[in-house]
Amino acid sequence: MLLGWEHTAVAAYRAGSRFLRGRALVAVGGIVAQEESHARALERTVRALGGRPVGALLPQEYARSFPRLRDASDALRFGRDLERRIVRAYLEVLQLLTDARLRPQLAEIVASEAEHLAVVNELRGVAAAPDAFVTGKER
Repeated sequence: MLLGWEHTAVAAYRAGSRFLRGRALVAVGGIVAQEESHARALERTVRALGGRPVGALLPQEYARSFPRLRDASDALRFGRDLERRIVRAYLEVLQLLTDARLRPQLAEIVASEAEHLAVVNELRGVAAAPDAFVTGKER
């Protein structure tokens, strides 16, 4: 589930990046690199646990479920919505996780996802951290 979210984030930011310029394009490029790093780390973890990691879909497969993006505002709003969902997913998994050895990795990733949310908020011209706690829920 979490690996699927990481693949989705990479595809979403790539889809939206065609509308971005300057600082926003650079920032989203950094986010994509981090999302790819998260995916690789999760793939290694899944393999170490004896599982088979889920692969990424083709861009056109993701596009069917993405909202229509017409401009930078749409792209950044989609990034914000996606980051909220990802943060929420990680927090939910952390609550249910029974193997304490996996918690540090997931906690590091969810902290990074919260940072992504702050960056996207700032690029949208709103407060980077509008709330005292990042829960992934809309306020």
